[in-house]
Formats: sequence, C-alpha cells, structure tokens
Amino acid sequence: MPPYPKPVSQAQRGAMHAAAEGKSTIGIPKKVGAEFVKGDTGGKLPATKPPPRKKISRLPAG
Repeated sequence: MPPYPKPVSQAQRGAMHAAAEGKSTIGIPKKVGAEFVKGDTGGKLPATKPPPRKKISRLPAG
C-alpha cells in the first residue's frame, strides 16, 4: 500500500489518531487511521489547513 500523504493540520492529525484508536466520530476507518499514524513523523503543524493561495495573472507587457 502506498504511503499516506503528510498531515496538513493538527486537526487532521487528531482525527486520524482518534480513528486509529477506534474513536472516530467522522467515519474514518480504524485501518486508515492506523496506517496514517504509522507514517506520521510528528512535528509542528498549523491548527487548521491554510486556504489555497489565489493565482495572480500577469498581463502581457506593452
């Protein structure tokens, strides 16, 4: 099975750890939470996922 992506927020990390313990309230399967926790390296994360950045269009010169 391919590795799961890195966590993007502390909220996601908490949800996955709860799922791994069988205490998910949002429907994450225990198996998915366990795999995520196995691959989680720890470290500081933002409380929630930051909003996507808007792309700035560049006008042609002239």
